[in-house]
Formats: sequence, C-alpha cells, structure tokens
Amino acid sequence: MIHGAKGQIGITDDQDQEHNREWAMTDTIEGLVLENLRAIRGTQDKHTERFARIESRMGNLELTVAGMRRDLAHMYGEIVEQHTHTDQLVARIERIERRLELQDG
Repeated sequence: MIHGAKGQIGITDDQDQEHNREWAMTDTIEGLVLENLRAIRGTQDKHTERFARIESRMGNLELTVAGMRRDLAHMYGEIVEQHTHTDQLVARIERIERRLELQDG
C-alpha cells in the first residue's frame, strides 16, 4: 500500500513522514483490532460447541426424567392395584369371620 504523499505539490518531507507514521499507526490499530476479533471469534466457536454439547446432555436428561416419570406412574398403578386387591381380601376375610362367628367382641 502506498501511504506517502510525496510528489504532491506543497508537501514537505516532514509532512510526508508524519503522514506515513499516521498510516503505520492506523495499520497497527487495525491489526490489533483484527487480532482481538479473531480471538473473540475463536472463543465464541468454543462456546458454541460447548453449548451444543450441553443441549445434547440436557435432551438426554429430559428423556431420562420422562422415562422415570413413566416408570413411577406404572409403579403407582401397581400399588393402587395391590391396595384394591388387599381391600378385597380383607372384605372376604371379614365375611368369612362373620359366617363362622369368629369375630372378636
């Protein structure tokens, strides 16, 4: 890139050197900004990958919890069924005791 203004009418060597220093400083600042932006992009890419892994793990946890809820609902149904069966057996035993007059009291 040609930064100098040499050859233009009325431009001194001092002005030309000052102009070149300004361009050099601008290039340095641009380089630093680009370097920082690349670092930010790299960090963002890492965060994106990590977020994707976390989302995947969260999905697996949700599936596990859904399975556990299904299992608990099934177990609750079995418990209710057992209580119903137990209540029926108690009622039968009480009827048998009344017929045989085996009740206490």
